[in-house]
Amino acid sequence: MAHSLLHYSVGCIAGTMFMLPPVLLSMTAGKGLARTTGKWLLTAHACGVFAVVPGILRRLGLPDQFCDGWWMNLFFLHPLVNQLKHGGMLVGEMMLFLCIALQYILLLEAVLIARKKGSSLSAP
Repeated sequence: MAHSLLHYSVGCIAGTMFMLPPVLLSMTAGKGLARTTGKWLLTAHACGVFAVVPGILRRLGLPDQFCDGWWMNLFFLHPLVNQLKHGGMLVGEMMLFLCIALQYILLLEAVLIARKKGSSLSAP
């Protein structure tokens, strides 16, 4: 069984990549950056939590047959990841670190874009 951190990072990466195009579009347009980046970060980490749901259900006492069923693939391929990688705490840590680093870099870039746009609006 894969570590919960690996599942969280898979969900977080999926959410990050899913919402990346709107973030990049708002960065090029220079409009709605705060709202778009907020939705982006919220979606990414909500997908991470969503990916861990079968593990949470297992901890709450649901049988393994239920938590490893094919229907749990809805939670970002949870049973498939369990079959492919046993353990995976270090891999999960590295994946999550890279995902959060990407989010941080793009968030800093969005702040710089917003500052430039704000300073050009207030200049005489």
